[in-house]
Amino acid sequence: TVSVLYCHTQKKKKIIIMNNVAAQQCYSTLMSVVYLMAFMSYWVQFPAVGGADGVMPVAAFWNKVRQQTRWEEFPNLLWAGDWLMVEPVVFYEACLAIGVLLSILSCFGWSNGVFFTVLWAIYHMVVTTGQSLLAFQWDVLILETGFIAIFYSSTPSQIFAWLPKITAFKLFLMSGSLKVLSNCPTWPSLTALKYHYASQCIPTPAAWWAALLPGWFQEASLSFVMWGQIFGTLLLISPWVVHRRAGVVVQVLSMLGIQITGNYNWFNIHSAGLALMSWFPMTPPAKPEADDPTPALKTLLFAFAAPLLITSATPHQIAAYGLASLHLVSENFAPILQVITLITYSVYTYHAAYGIPLIAVEKNVNAASVKSWINLIMPTVVPYILFSIVLSGAWEVVRAVFFTRGRGFLKFIQAVNLCLYTGLAVVIATVSLGTMSEVYSGVNKDVPRWPGKGVVMREKDAINQKLHIASAYGLFRVMTGVGDSGEVAVPVVVFEYDTEEAKGEWKELSFRYAVGDVERPLPWVAPHQPRIDWRLWFAALGNTRSDPWVVHMVVKLLNRSPAVLAATGITFPKKETPHSIRAMLYHYDFTTNTTATAYWTRKKVRPWMPPITRDSPDVKNFLAPRGWSSQPIPRSKLTPSLKQCKSPFTEWICHFVKWTQIAGDDIRKHDAVLPVLGALFAAAVLRRTMHWARF
Repeated sequence: TVSVLYCHTQKKKKIIIMNNVAAQQCYSTLMSVVYLMAFMSYWVQFPAVGGADGVMPVAAFWNKVRQQTRWEEFPNLLWAGDWLMVEPVVFYEACLAIGVLLSILSCFGWSNGVFFTVLWAIYHMVVTTGQSLLAFQWDVLILETGFIAIFYSSTPSQIFAWLPKITAFKLFLMSGSLKVLSNCPTWPSLTALKYHYASQCIPTPAAWWAALLPGWFQEASLSFVMWGQIFGTLLLISPWVVHRRAGVVVQVLSMLGIQITGNYNWFNIHSAGLALMSWFPMTPPAKPEADDPTPALKTLLFAFAAPLLITSATPHQIAAYGLASLHLVSENFAPILQVITLITYSVYTYHAAYGIPLIAVEKNVNAASVKSWINLIMPTVVPYILFSIVLSGAWEVVRAVFFTRGRGFLKFIQAVNLCLYTGLAVVIATVSLGTMSEVYSGVNKDVPRWPGKGVVMREKDAINQKLHIASAYGLFRVMTGVGDSGEVAVPVVVFEYDTEEAKGEWKELSFRYAVGDVERPLPWVAPHQPRIDWRLWFAALGNTRSDPWVVHMVVKLLNRSPAVLAATGITFPKKETPHSIRAMLYHYDFTTNTTATAYWTRKKVRPWMPPITRDSPDVKNFLAPRGWSSQPIPRSKLTPSLKQCKSPFTEWICHFVKWTQIAGDDIRKHDAVLPVLGALFAAAVLRRTMHWARF
C-alpha cells in the first residue's frame, strides 16, 4: 500500500510519496486483516471451545481465577464483565462479536488507536483465558504486534516504524536458529521436509504433491528457507534499502511456500506482512530540492550527537552507532555498492552454510556454527536498533521545533510528545529484544545504558507475564513424525465408538479437518483455525493427563452436544445411541501412488484412551476437580441482574448479545466461515481501491 498525496505548489503540481504514511497504513491494514481472521475464526467456534457446553469452559477457569487472584495480578477484560454483572460466557461472546465488528471497520479504513486498544484488550482476554486451545505462537504474536499498532496507528512516525521490523527480525531469527539449536538432526541434514509435509496438523492438498518432489529439490528449498530465517534476517534491519527489500523478497517467498503447503491459519500472512514493513524507505528521496536543508541538518545533528552517545561505549556500540547514522543521513547512498555488498554477503553466507545450491550441498550448518554466528552479530545488532530509534526521534524533534510552522508553545508540546514517543519506543524495543535470551544470553548487557534501563530490565519479565507485549518464538523446532528406523511415522489419535444396540462393534469417528479417514480429501481451511481439530495433533504426542480436555470432549460427544458436534463435524445416525468412545494411536504417512484413492497409509500402534461411557464414576471424578461437568449444559443467556437494569446501556448490551448469538449460530449452521471472510476481504479491497483511485 502506497499513500500518494497531491501537493500543489506555486509553480507546478507534483506527487510526493509519503513513505511514513504508507508504512503506517500498511501496518494498520495488516493488523486489521489479522484481527478479523483471528476473531472471526474463534467467534464461530467459541460455544464448542470455551462456551458453557464447550470442551474447556471459560466460566470454570474464570471462577478459579477470581477466587485466587486480583485484577492487579491477572489483568483481564473479564473483570469488567463481573462489574457489569454479566455471566462470563455471555460477556465473552459479546466481546468476540465486538472484535469482529471493529476488525471489519478497521479493514474498511476506519482504524485508529482507540480501535486497536479495544481489539488488543479483547484478544488479550481470549489468549489469557483460552488455556491450551489458544497456547499457540500466532496468538501471542498478535498481542505483540497489536500492542505496537496502538501507538503506531496514531502517528506516522519513523520512531514506531522500527518496532514491526524488530518483531520480524526476532520472529524469523528465532524460528530458524532454534530449529538448529534444538539438536534435531533433520534440520542441519536438510531432511526435515521428508517428514514435514505429512506431519503437519492439517496438511493441504499441495502438501501431498510436495511430498512427491525429488530429494534434491527438497534439500534446496529447505536450505533457502533456513538461510533466509538465519542469515537473511540481518537484511531486514540493514541501513540500506536495497538490502532490506531483498530480505523482504526472501521472507515473503518462504512464507508463501509454507502457506500453500500448510493450513497455518493467518500466521504466514501475518509474518509476511511484518517482513513487508522493511520495504519502505526510512529517509526522504536522495535528491532533495535545492532549498531543502534536510541533509545538512541531519549531518550536523549526527556530528554533535555522536560524541555524547559513544562516550564510554564499547567497540560494538560505536560500530552500531555508525550503522544507525546511515538511516539518518541517507539510506539511498551508492546503490551499486549496496547491490555488490548484498551479493557478496548472500553468496558467502549461503556457500559457507550449504555449499553451491543444486550442485554440491555441503550442510555445514550445525548448532555450534549458528551459535557462533548469533554471538558475532547480536552485540552490534542490539545497540544498532536502539540507536536508530533514538536518532530517528532526535531528528523528528529537531524538525518539529525548527522547521514547522506554528506557535512556540505548540512546537514545545509537539517536541515533548516526540520525546515521549521515542522513550516509549525504546522501552518496547528493549523488552522485545530481551525475549531473545533463549538464542543469545547476552542481550541484556548489550543494551546501552539509557536512563531507566535498570527499571525496564527488572520489570520486563513481570510485564510480559501479565500483558504479553513481547514473546519468544520458535515454532516446531523439533520435527515430529520421525520413526525409529528413519521412516515417516506421524502419530495420530483415531476415535472409535460403539452403540447401545451393538456393544463392542467399533466404528470410526471422522472429524471435519483432523487427520483420520485415509480416503478423505485433504482440506483447505486457512485462514480459519479449527481449534479442536488442531489441538488433537498435539494430544497424540501426549496422553489424557497432558490433554484432559479430550476426555471432556468425548463426554460431550456422547451427550450429543450441538456445539461440539457442529465444530467437529461429527454426526451419529439418528437410530444409533453411542454407548462409549475409545481412542487408538496410529502412525500415518502419505501414500506415494498418484492413482490410489487413499491419501494416507497407517499402522495401528497401541490404545491411547480406554473406552469412556457417559455416566462413568471415574470420568466424573476426573472432570470434577477442573470444574467440568459430565452433564449437558444449556447455552448461557443473559443474567437476570442484567435484565433488571433499566439503563439504556445495559438494554443495548441485551440486544447486541442476542444479535451476536443469532449471527454466530447462522454462520456455524451453514459452515460459512471462509465464505464470509472472503466476502469481507473482497468488499474491503474494493473500498480501498476506490479510496486510492480518488488520488
